[in-house]
Amino acid sequence: MHPRYRIFSVIAQLSVAAALVVAGCSSSSTPQPTQAATQAATVAATMTAAPSTATTTACKGITFWARSDTSPFIQPLVDAYNALGGPRVELTVVPAGAAFTQKLGAALAAGTAPDVISLNLVYAPYFASKGQLADITDRAKALGYVDQLNASELRVGTWNDKIYALPFTGDASALFYNKTLFKRAGLDPSKPPTTWAEILDDAKKVAALGGGVSGYYFPGSGSGWNLFTFTPYIWASGGDVLTGEGANQKSNLNTQPVKDALAFYRELWTSGVIDPSAQTDDGTSILTLFEAGKVAMLPNGAFAYSEFKSKFKNLDYGITFIPGKNGGKASFAGGDTITITAATKCMDQAWDFVKWTTSTDTQTKYIAGAGVVPIRPDAVPANADANFTTLIQAMAMGQTPKSVVYSQLFEDPTGPWATMIHESVFSGNIDQQVASADAAWNAIIAAGAK
Repeated sequence: MHPRYRIFSVIAQLSVAAALVVAGCSSSSTPQPTQAATQAATVAATMTAAPSTATTTACKGITFWARSDTSPFIQPLVDAYNALGGPRVELTVVPAGAAFTQKLGAALAAGTAPDVISLNLVYAPYFASKGQLADITDRAKALGYVDQLNASELRVGTWNDKIYALPFTGDASALFYNKTLFKRAGLDPSKPPTTWAEILDDAKKVAALGGGVSGYYFPGSGSGWNLFTFTPYIWASGGDVLTGEGANQKSNLNTQPVKDALAFYRELWTSGVIDPSAQTDDGTSILTLFEAGKVAMLPNGAFAYSEFKSKFKNLDYGITFIPGKNGGKASFAGGDTITITAATKCMDQAWDFVKWTTSTDTQTKYIAGAGVVPIRPDAVPANADANFTTLIQAMAMGQTPKSVVYSQLFEDPTGPWATMIHESVFSGNIDQQVASADAAWNAIIAAGAK
């Protein structure tokens, strides 16, 4: 699995990861869902006590942390900024996953956090709600182009009508399909499926080829993966998984669009078009079968585009939108936001760097230039191919669940989300699974609001 998404299956929840550091526990210990409320409260109290005002002093440089999945472009980007001759940016690349969240949680609690963070966008609401991020509302609005930045990332970086994080890098989910297998099955590779019925029909035709070929694939035990690639089926059909924000947030799982999407995946499974390994795959092997030409359709992320482009140049594939039941389309808008910590003493210098990273030139040369989806439309290269263009369009219409208990809701590999999907698809009893997950989510949300 690509590092960008390894975080989804490695940590059960962000607050727990930080609490483990504060408590001096082993990072390999995965808390059970019943521990979530207590541990989240522990780290919340610790973080709330940290400084929350940003000041500016004479700074010779600023510190910047980024996850290791940004490695293809982050060092050249920082080098280019430093070459401008202003205050230097000192980059620290931290391994993605639990290592990043633990290190960041410990630094925030100890008051030793960096000035600027490239942060997985889903965690911005949590840190903002705990007073750990600087309010950049006025500076952002003065840019003149904040409304041109990705809307979903900007929404997630906003808390109580104040902006705490700007979009930095994008990643969108879409449906990847193998054109070679489509042709072998008598399908037109220029006409990918646009409804669930078409996906099932195309998958059956490809699976009929035999020889270990499957029509569709998803990681059945990958909780975060299935957030990224399964929720768009719900959104494209007019549904959602959450309503409201903060104390007003409620689960929306026990609804017909969610049940319909689970029934669709259940039908794919019982029809025999999904490789049996999907049942136990936590996301580790999600690309293997597709890269080997053994899977016709795979909902995936934009990161795969870069990998295929560099390592599998002979793979003939297309990218299309994840469709709704009877049409429509949707995508999960992922990626990183860039934010300034509340305790920085170099606010002006930190802001200058953040502003530069969101500029058209920087986004074009260092983000889009590395095959990563930029967060503004005017940064798309003029020579972008059809697949990259589709990802750009998917990102623009993408959605992102916003919650201060995001990790407890979506990432726990033994939690209600993962259990609901796994049991619904592979065992059935969808109504029962949805009702149980809905109740569990509301309990988690209520505990997080206290």
